[in-house]
Amino acid sequence: MDGLDGIVRDANGKEIAYRVNFRDIKTGAMSWKEIPAVGRSGRPLFLHGFEPEFAGQSRGYPSLINFVQDLQNILDLSLAECQKAINQSDVVFTLKNNSGRDGEDPFLSDMGGAAPRPSDFFGNNPTPPAGAENVTEESLEPLYSEIPHTDFRKPGSTGVFSVPSGQELVPMGSTAPGPVFDAFVNNIFSFIAASQGSSIEVVTNKFSSNYSASRATLILTWRVACQQRYCLATNFLYPLYEAWLGEEIAKGTILAPGWSDPVLRLAWLKARFMGSSQPNIDSTKEAVAALAYKNLGAETLSDIALAHNGSSFKSNVSRLAKEQAALNAAIGNQAPTVVGKENNDE
Repeated sequence: MDGLDGIVRDANGKEIAYRVNFRDIKTGAMSWKEIPAVGRSGRPLFLHGFEPEFAGQSRGYPSLINFVQDLQNILDLSLAECQKAINQSDVVFTLKNNSGRDGEDPFLSDMGGAAPRPSDFFGNNPTPPAGAENVTEESLEPLYSEIPHTDFRKPGSTGVFSVPSGQELVPMGSTAPGPVFDAFVNNIFSFIAASQGSSIEVVTNKFSSNYSASRATLILTWRVACQQRYCLATNFLYPLYEAWLGEEIAKGTILAPGWSDPVLRLAWLKARFMGSSQPNIDSTKEAVAALAYKNLGAETLSDIALAHNGSSFKSNVSRLAKEQAALNAAIGNQAPTVVGKENNDE
C-alpha cells in the first residue's frame, strides 16, 4: 500500500519503505525514489526526531506549525505600531482655532492684502503679480520646492511662529502604541504557551515576585519538558546510540558479550540521556526539601545528585573522600578557620 504521506506499507500496515522526491542536479527534473525502511544491517534508515501528534505517528506536522500564523500576526501588528509611531512623530504640532471664524490656509491667504499670496509663487499654477521681478517662462512652469528648515527629522530643529489671534499652537497627540497593544500580545502568547504546555511567564521571561507562583510555573513547564525529552530520546537518540554501538562492536573497538541475544542487547543499550537540570528559585529551600525526601525514603541520594546536576552519587563520594584527604594533609588535620563578619569589624 502506498499512502498519501509517502510511506509504503505492507498488507499488515507495517512501514517497509519511504518514497522520497529527488531533484536531478544536471536536468533539474524531479523523480521519486523508494528507500527501504530497514537496511541490510537491520537498523532503520529513517529517523523522525519530532514529537508526534498521536500514538504511532511517524510523519506529520511539527507542533509549532499550529501557531505560525499567530506569530506572524503579532509581527505585523508590531511593525504597524512602529510605523504609526514614526508617522505621528513627523507631525509635531498643529493650530487650534479658538476664534470662532473659519480658518485660512496661509499659503492661499493674502494676509489681508499686506503681501502676495505664497501660492502665487509656489504651486501648480504660479501667477505672480504684475510688479514681480525676474519673471521668466521657466519660473512660470509648475514647480514643487521644499520650504527650507522644515525637516523635523533633523536633530535640533527649531520653529518660531507668530500665531494669529484666536489660534493656539498645540502638539500632535501620539496614539502609538495602542493602549491594548501589550494586552493583545500577551493574550496571544498565553494561548501559544498553553498549547505547548508552558506559560506566559516562561515565554516572556517575566516572573512575578511571588515565590510559590513562580515555582509552580517552572515545575509545570519542567514536567512537559521532561516528557518532550523522553520522546526525543525514544524516537531519535536511542536508535542513534544503538547504531553507533553496533558499529563499534562490529569493528571490534568495543567488546559486548551477548550482543546478539535480544535480552542482553537491551541490557547493553540501557542508558539515560541527561540534559540540563531543573532550575530552582531558592537553592536552600530545594536542598532542605531534598533532604526531607531522603529521610522519608522517597528519594535516594543518587536520585538527588542526578536531578541536581546530572552527577553520580558514588562518583561524588569517591571524589569528596580524595579531596577531603588532600585538604586534611594540606592543613595538618586542622579544620579550616571561617572568618566571620565580626572578626573583620574595625
